[in-house]
Amino acid sequence: MRVTVVRTGLLLLAGVALSVLASALLARRMVTPVFADLERKVAVRTHELSETLDQQTAMSEILRVIASSPTHVMPVLNAIAERAARLCDNADALIWLVER
Repeated sequence: MRVTVVRTGLLLLAGVALSVLASALLARRMVTPVFADLERKVAVRTHELSETLDQQTAMSEILRVIASSPTHVMPVLNAIAERAARLCDNADALIWLVER
């Protein structure tokens, strides 16, 4: 009789352990895609914010040049070309000035 009770207790304990292990594995499978999607969204948003900050920094630098030489157009156009090239990851940029 005592052996049966011990055996039943061990089987019950083994069943509980297996169910806990199975639920942990299932929970991990359910959570992993959620975290992967969140990581992707964070990466996209971080990239967007970085681009926005770069654009605002370039605009600030151009406005600083405009403020320092309000009557001279060439330093402003040079600053615009330099910042445009940097924002577009190019070595250089051209601005065509058309006079009428």
